[in-house]
Amino acid sequence: MQTVTDINYVARVHVNGYAWRDNKLVPHVPDDEVKERCPFDGRPGLFLEFAQLPIDRDEILSFAAEYGQLRDPFHARFDLVRRLPKDKRLFDSFDLWKMHIGAMRDLVALWQASQLPTDDTVLRDLIKWNYREGIDPTDEGDADMPRFNRIPVHPSCRRFLKKDDYRVAALLTIEQEVRDTSPGSVKTVLKFDPEHKRLVKTHEPTTLDGALWLQFTQAIDRDKRFQSCRSCREPIDISDDGSRVDREYCDDACRQRESRRRRKVAKQMREEGQYLRTIAKRFDVDIGTVKGWVGKV
Repeated sequence: MQTVTDINYVARVHVNGYAWRDNKLVPHVPDDEVKERCPFDGRPGLFLEFAQLPIDRDEILSFAAEYGQLRDPFHARFDLVRRLPKDKRLFDSFDLWKMHIGAMRDLVALWQASQLPTDDTVLRDLIKWNYREGIDPTDEGDADMPRFNRIPVHPSCRRFLKKDDYRVAALLTIEQEVRDTSPGSVKTVLKFDPEHKRLVKTHEPTTLDGALWLQFTQAIDRDKRFQSCRSCREPIDISDDGSRVDREYCDDACRQRESRRRRKVAKQMREEGQYLRTIAKRFDVDIGTVKGWVGKV
């Protein structure tokens, strides 16, 4: 189990899942029972899972069945929403999911590329400078400004930029795009801290999309580092104090599951006549380890 996040968001998920009707994500069963869950507990990289989500109706249904709608009409002002006729209640559109997934995916890629301290190769593929590309600026103020997805960094940021400083251009782009894309559904509230007996300021999202963008901005602010678990492929936060940067698995359960899988595949390969050295190369282990896996096969 990974570290519990400090994002205070409770999702209301319909127990029978969701369906697409008229391009809207609606409960599969009208007036369905809902269950509450905290989707960010133990998932410090849920925003990464969202960014990697295929823009596919079935994949979105599966994600919503776990975490609810992006903008749950019952979560905010439930007392008002429930008075509306059923055909007037607002539900997520496919275009809303497509927009948020695409924007999150692009900005996560840009952020991760900006974390490479000495290699700006990826950034050079993502960020284009008008003067280098020979592109006519949209106006005179854009002549020497970098662009991301055809959108130039705002000229007001010129004072922060030096020509060919791709990392700064990436950070300014992320700042600009997060401001323009993330929903205004995060409240600043006070919470009682029982340990220190004081009130502390915190951010409280009222929708799932607001919570996902909040988690992304927190990851940037805290300079988080992630890598995928070799077993379940979920993001692992490797930047917490005391964590090993070479950590490969979420927990012991994932480590044991992957070990069983590798042993099974190794035995199958040996039964098919594969050489020990071929199996060892496949799993990047020594031949002695492979012998332990396959026994006398």
